Amino acid sequence: MTRIPMNSLAFSVTALLALGALVGCYETQSPPAPPLDGCPRDYAPVCGDDGVTYANACSAEAAGAAVVRTGPCEPGGPCTQDTDCVLDEVCNVPPDCRDSTCAPGAPCLPPLPCEERKVCEPCACPENYDPVCGVDGVTYGNGCEARCAHVGVLTRPGACGTPMCPSPVPPDVCNANCGPAGGSYTTGEDGCFYCTCNPPTPICDPVMCALDCEFGFVLGPDGCPLCECNPPPPEPPAPPATRLCLDVSDCAPMGEICDMSVCLSPPCMPGMTCTDVCYGACTGV
Repeated sequence: MTRIPMNSLAFSVTALLALGALVGCYETQSPPAPPLDGCPRDYAPVCGDDGVTYANACSAEAAGAAVVRTGPCEPGGPCTQDTDCVLDEVCNVPPDCRDSTCAPGAPCLPPLPCEERKVCEPCACPENYDPVCGVDGVTYGNGCEARCAHVGVLTRPGACGTPMCPSPVPPDVCNANCGPAGGSYTTGEDGCFYCTCNPPTPICDPVMCALDCEFGFVLGPDGCPLCECNPPPPEPPAPPATRLCLDVSDCAPMGEICDMSVCLSPPCMPGMTCTDVCYGACTGV
């Protein structure tokens, strides 16, 4: 009978155990789990319009973000238009390209044309309310706010829903079209200006009336005079009574001063003894 050396037997057992472990490991190991967003795992960073850096364009799209530029989101990144920036940032030439020495397209320092040196900057809009209607149907407080949202605006001014008004007729054309009575501008129910013709001047017969009306005749509904006198105009309000004084104490309760540069006499009714003393007048300070 052939004897197998013990050391060979030990090696064979060890090899079989190792092979079994490998086979068992292979049979129980699961395949790698796919990414949660269903996108590949390659790292090609892009900047989304929400200001978030995504691993790749697929991940940005899965998150509902539009890619504004390749590379991570960094403030002051290069751009050519506003949509290259994240929301609430706009694309502008750098400060040293904004003075009078560097017109658009002129070289700046460093020697690059201004248009090639645009960078994204945070928005800084004024607080004035001058509404504009965006092409997305949203009303923005002013044109700057619409630009910061990367939204174009309609050419007409005003909030969304403002009526499209026709161009106003020039005054000379309005008057010419309305004849001798002329025309004037009125605001329609839609808020637009329209040329409205003035009512024609009535052609009236002479008034056959024996009344002598100091303030003229009353006009009828057709604009022609009637045999009826206009009432006298109302009396103008009486001027405030002058408060006489001899010194400032007479005016002190009202916080006034006594103007002695005038010489006034108190009323002198019949039967009263009148004096020739000069009085002053209380006046405001």
